[in-house]
Amino acid sequence: MRKALIRIGGTLSCCTISFAFANQNLISYSPDMQPLLPQTPISQSQAPQPLPAISPSTQNNILTLRDAILLALHHNPNLQTSVNNRNLARYDLTTAQQQFIPQFNLASTVGYQDLDTSSSGNGQPDSDTETITKQANLGPVMNWTMPLGTQIQGQAGYTPSQQTGDNANNGNVTTWTVSLTQPLIKNFGLDVNEVNLNNAQDQQTLDNYTLLDTVSQTVTTITSDYYALVQAQLALNIARRSLTATQKTLKDREVEYRFGRIAKDDVEQARLDVSTQQQSFTQAKQTFVNAKAQLLNDLGLPGNTEFQVDEHLDISKITPDLSKSQAEALKNNRTYLEAKLNFQIAERNLLTLENNRRWELDLELSATKTRNNTNYAPATDQPSSNNIVTDNSASLNLTIPLDAVSLDQSHLEQAVNDENAVISLEATKRTLMTEVANTISNLSNSWQSLQIAKEQLKLQQETYRAAELKVQFGKLDTFSLSQQLQNLIQSENALVSAEINYLELKTQYKQMMGTLLKDWNINVKLPYEDNDV
Repeated sequence: MRKALIRIGGTLSCCTISFAFANQNLISYSPDMQPLLPQTPISQSQAPQPLPAISPSTQNNILTLRDAILLALHHNPNLQTSVNNRNLARYDLTTAQQQFIPQFNLASTVGYQDLDTSSSGNGQPDSDTETITKQANLGPVMNWTMPLGTQIQGQAGYTPSQQTGDNANNGNVTTWTVSLTQPLIKNFGLDVNEVNLNNAQDQQTLDNYTLLDTVSQTVTTITSDYYALVQAQLALNIARRSLTATQKTLKDREVEYRFGRIAKDDVEQARLDVSTQQQSFTQAKQTFVNAKAQLLNDLGLPGNTEFQVDEHLDISKITPDLSKSQAEALKNNRTYLEAKLNFQIAERNLLTLENNRRWELDLELSATKTRNNTNYAPATDQPSSNNIVTDNSASLNLTIPLDAVSLDQSHLEQAVNDENAVISLEATKRTLMTEVANTISNLSNSWQSLQIAKEQLKLQQETYRAAELKVQFGKLDTFSLSQQLQNLIQSENALVSAEINYLELKTQYKQMMGTLLKDWNINVKLPYEDNDV
């Protein structure tokens, strides 16, 4: 099935691909939108023009860069692991949100007691009394903590009982209690009580960034592997064409030598050129095999999967503005955004420790009402009763911490962590600004190098053709022609390297800007959330 996916890769351009991990539609990709690297053939002036080329046979199993990224998003195990972790971490936020929602419990008990009492002596007749008591309790319990720190507790209970013996009776007790505790110093205020909730929300965002980074890194890795394979393929083509050209030259020299037109040294030089190109071809072939194996491994496909890469490289120039790029990086770069969130979390944790060092002054209000009904059996000659008791209370409780050493130590540690978070944030921002400037400069320099490599290749092609004419008319020796051939091969490979380097710099720039997934039209739908990122 995996091999079939490779062979139908060309049909992916007219549909929307969705991948499901852990029963969640997580990653979708719309290939019909404009990709980062459009698959349009480049002009002849952009491609190396080496020695006469061998026409490649038409292949149906072309694996484009777009197809490779789609396969990686489907098979990459790191993505599946990240999604599973993201699903689990989602419940941390749910738990933090539950703290400000009333919590209800239902408490119940059932009891049975058999009391047997025997007595004798002192001139009294012996007696044996057995009292059996059956009792049950059923009632709800409610706890509610509010963002200001207010705690409300409510409890209601109904307790029926039945007793046999000398004091046999049936009765029930109904009780309800409501209490309110309002912190006035410690644990008072929204900032203090919402620390866990705000930290959980920021942690969710950090988890989202982690997942996005995994997807982005997967795209970057596959892009780099694919370009490395394309470069190896082009280098192999150059080596193959050069080997074919030197073999043809050797045959021509052998014919000319038999007719006495050239010296034997020219034939030996031609043979040496063939041997050199055979060695270069073997090395290029091994490089291609290694690059292909690396790509298949990162795609999660078998090593014997057969496919061809798209050798056409569309090189389009970009000229980003430094100030706009730096502003966009501060807005979208996930490394910098993660540093900002970690700084916010450190500040909140410091606020929590400062709160723990405060005096504790709480206002407590409580109201309890109890109704006790007792119905004695007629044989006891005791009157039944119905008692109602109401108990209202108010208190102000003050607690002053005296052992502040451990609290001061924790506060100092968190203050240092907070200061380190500030330093880390500033360092991350400074590093990001420097990297953006360097990347833009590298893009400009790489484009200039690419243009120079094109001009050098063009000049070297003309030089090589002129050298061939000189050799035909006996004005240039075979050794000099061999040197010109090596220079031509180097120019061809230099142009390929310049093209690949510029494409990789573009990918690096877009990843730094945080727009790589957007440029590839990849949407990551976070589990249990409606919005796409």
